[in-house]
Amino acid sequence: MIRIEEIPVERIDEFWNIHLQYLINDKIIDDEEDVEYFSGKEYRNIIKAHMNRETDKHHMVYFIEDNQRIGAAQYTTYQSEDGKCFILDFRVFPTYRGNRA
Repeated sequence: MIRIEEIPVERIDEFWNIHLQYLINDKIIDDEEDVEYFSGKEYRNIIKAHMNRETDKHHMVYFIEDNQRIGAAQYTTYQSEDGKCFILDFRVFPTYRGNRA
């Protein structure tokens, strides 16, 4: 069974390191300007501020199976509107891709 583990704001630095490598390795970003943006304070502070707000809070989560992190995602559910959910990114870590029957 896969479970979801919320990543608290206090632990997002670990997430950022994994996230940046994912963006580069999966060729989602491929130039220095994008690397600077996604590793920079402006982008990260915006996400952090959204994680700390009361309404329409942003979430970062790990997907856990057999006590191993197998993936991660970022999303916001807009309860102040019609409950729509915006998924910023969703990924399965390379080691675990294609391993399900």
